[in-house]
Amino acid sequence: MKSIIVSLIICVSLSGNLCGQDALSWQKYKDSVAGLSLLFPTSDLLFHTDTLSTAMGDIEYHTVLHHSEEEKGVSIYKVSYCDYPKETIHHDSVELLQEFFKATVESSVESVDGELVYESSMQILGAPGMVWRINYNKGKAVLHSRAFVIDNRYYLIQSAAPRAYALSPEMETFFNSLRMIERSESTGD
Repeated sequence: MKSIIVSLIICVSLSGNLCGQDALSWQKYKDSVAGLSLLFPTSDLLFHTDTLSTAMGDIEYHTVLHHSEEEKGVSIYKVSYCDYPKETIHHDSVELLQEFFKATVESSVESVDGELVYESSMQILGAPGMVWRINYNKGKAVLHSRAFVIDNRYYLIQSAAPRAYALSPEMETFFNSLRMIERSESTGD
């Protein structure tokens, strides 16, 4: 009897993964300048760099993005990073980082005119970080975010989806695929 129940559970689990949300095809994105690798859904990725003028000077903010127009599933997967001047922020500055992350979360809520559902400090790959969730678009969509700092480099990983897909296995696949790799210097090419 136990073996029948276990077999049924396995079949249901497998059919959910094969026929459900997590049936996406994934591609490994590897960026040696950013120092990370991450799985994105198989499709063309969009790359963008903004130069932000700040009181600390100009900061290049790099973004890699997958955007889907489909009504079902996660619509955005995104990773961004930037380097702050060495004397301004560092992963060893615990109190400063907490203030920094708090301001980042507040800015994120403001940028989508949303409502903060939760936030929590956590170690991400051994680095100080923050996770948070925002409901936006009048509660119809959800933005999941994880941010962390290694040395003076800030990383932000996000996914956005209609609320019905807020806890999809796709998001976990995306977030859990993050790996740090050896960084190389940009060649400027």
